[in-house]
Amino acid sequence: MSLDTSDETSMKNGSQNKAKKRKSEIVTEEVLSGAEVPAGTAGLTDSQWEKLQRAIVSRAKKNSPQDVFGSAASDGSIYRWGIAVSQGGPCGDLVEVLSRLAVDANPKKSLLASVDLATSVEVFIDGAVGPTPCISRCAVANLWAAALPSLIGKIDSRLWWDLLGALQQLRETVSQVNAASSPATLMLGGELGLTLAWRLADLPSCKRLAKSAVASLNTWFSEEGDAISQAVAGAVDTRLVLASMLRCQRLLESTRKSKLKKRQVDISSDMAVWAAAFTMHGGGSMLSNATTRDVRDDTAPDGLLREAIVFDPDTLGPAFSAALGESRSHGKLAYQVSLPEAMQHSEESKVAVMMADWDVRRGRVHVDYSKDETHIDMFAGRHQAIGGNWQIMIEIDGEEQQAKSGWTYTCEYTDDDVHYLEIEQTWSGGVIVQRQFMLSREDRCVFLADTVVSSDDTEWSTAIPSESPRKIRYTARLPISDELTAQPELETREMFLSDTKQRAMVVPLSANEWRIGPTSTTLNADKGCLVLDVTAKQSLYAPLWIDFQPRRFSRPRTWRQLTIADELRIVRADEAAGYRIQEGSEQWLIYRSLGVPRCRTVLGKHLIADFFSGRFDPEDGNIEEIVTVDDNESADEADE
Repeated sequence: MSLDTSDETSMKNGSQNKAKKRKSEIVTEEVLSGAEVPAGTAGLTDSQWEKLQRAIVSRAKKNSPQDVFGSAASDGSIYRWGIAVSQGGPCGDLVEVLSRLAVDANPKKSLLASVDLATSVEVFIDGAVGPTPCISRCAVANLWAAALPSLIGKIDSRLWWDLLGALQQLRETVSQVNAASSPATLMLGGELGLTLAWRLADLPSCKRLAKSAVASLNTWFSEEGDAISQAVAGAVDTRLVLASMLRCQRLLESTRKSKLKKRQVDISSDMAVWAAAFTMHGGGSMLSNATTRDVRDDTAPDGLLREAIVFDPDTLGPAFSAALGESRSHGKLAYQVSLPEAMQHSEESKVAVMMADWDVRRGRVHVDYSKDETHIDMFAGRHQAIGGNWQIMIEIDGEEQQAKSGWTYTCEYTDDDVHYLEIEQTWSGGVIVQRQFMLSREDRCVFLADTVVSSDDTEWSTAIPSESPRKIRYTARLPISDELTAQPELETREMFLSDTKQRAMVVPLSANEWRIGPTSTTLNADKGCLVLDVTAKQSLYAPLWIDFQPRRFSRPRTWRQLTIADELRIVRADEAAGYRIQEGSEQWLIYRSLGVPRCRTVLGKHLIADFFSGRFDPEDGNIEEIVTVDDNESADEADE
């Protein structure tokens, strides 16, 4: 949602009457008994209004934004933190003007002239009436609140009081109806209250907000994990929440002579870890189109990503530095610093980040499965290879099916060697789609797969095929980054993603290796997407092996679909699938059960598991386990 005036909701009928009502409530607090009540000054005489203006301006100088926030307040950047990422582009003229007014800095005349402040105030007041505001609206409310002292004389006095009344009413409404874990509790109940109490302490109705603001902060922090989950949902607003936490910390220290409690600092550090995990090379963020130039306020020496380190310097310093590509966290440095876990996953928000290492040069995978279509970003080092919605089409006996539910988390595992995540979605036609994401950290390989199976386990037979197996066709589209193009191999079916160099190799494991001959699987490029097409009977497995290690691209390579045995019987394709991938001397094994797990043998290894991945050593025949998922339980439980 844009924070500029052009994207705001138009004024609703009756908003002016509501604003007048809010103004009259302020009058009861501020007006002197028996004073004449002229229009536009909330019940104050001209001399009283002038006296109040001088007091507000004088107080702003004594306890200035620079005193509270330090160098980040010099040009107002502290109030622009996270906005570019949230709206996916430049902050816009209105935000530029307000952020400077918020720190008592004078915007350039040309910049100020580009904004109609009066109209912008009216639009904001109208938008403040209604449902609980989103995170970006909370951020712009704090912008207006901090700018109130500097707006005196720049807008009509009546409008100034209406704006103050709208902000107070917005905070009161949110405090009454909002969930304690909502970011609005922090940003409006907490920061907005502290800001009004600080900037307009000469007004009793504002000064007394400080106590309730501290209570709102404590309430929000008490929600811990739930509060963080709501803040990281969708990824793009996480920096706005983190910025609010930093401003609240400094407002407490400067205006309330208080500090965050130790547990609150720990929660703030957890939030900063998420912001670092979402950060991409150049300072952008997951799911946002903001460019490196757009986010310069976040990445500057006194920007959000530097200032947030204060919550845990030993951990967050190396994490942000590595995420921005400024230092290497792999190898020797990994043993010298304390880095957060390299996989971050919020089941509640349905968002995950899987990193080979915190060093952005090592690549990472971002996943957002909060909507019907999963969004996935994959990086070959600093270069994005895949970015966008993973779209699929499923036909059963020629009839197209539809998703009937959102994605739900079913399995997760992480260790020094691998990150693994599995989710599933219910579809029409009596099937479910089970989706796998696996990042082999040292190998720098990503495994993606969709399994289409019956939602009723009783339909499965281990020995006798269905009398009338259904024909399933599956088509997936994965958007290729604009930076890269797809280049198919001439004789075999793998695909390279390249710019001036080959950045990634994509292998369709269920396809025959050679382009000559029949195959049930094809991998092509079409309109900027990788298109995987698979046909099968009864059940279907559609795996992709993606290698991001360029040193292996020139090696001899092959892959094979393996024979799987079950009590001296060769297993049907609708019961289980197994694959071997070889690049030079390095080999990997993938096994997936498509029905009820049974004890089976593949490549000489006995397995009773839903999924298995391992490295094969051809010299001694041993298979080193990467990850095992057993009996639909979480992989870590199975591993124990």
